[in-house]
Amino acid sequence: LPPMPPPADPPAGPDFSAPPHGGPRRFSPSFYADALLQLGVTDVVRLHSPPGYDARGLTRRGLVVHDVFTPEDELPSEKVLRRFLAVAHAARGLVALHCRGGRG
Repeated sequence: LPPMPPPADPPAGPDFSAPPHGGPRRFSPSFYADALLQLGVTDVVRLHSPPGYDARGLTRRGLVVHDVFTPEDELPSEKVLRRFLAVAHAARGLVALHCRGGRG
């Protein structure tokens, strides 16, 4: 289960955007897709709503995206845990997950 920072939909052009006042770069979903596929990831779990990016950059490359929403900075409910475990057990490979804060 590799944690990952959340992707961002940068303006047309590069696969990343840099905040104007410093901070970490935000990479596009398609940038992450290539790296995740190389690691053997088949599924991505998004834990926050709204997700903040278009999942098609991941799904076009064959990754399966699951929205298993839980409130940010709260422990997940039993229902959320069961849903996540079902996704993890059904996955054909590794499962990457992320929340809005990027702590996975």
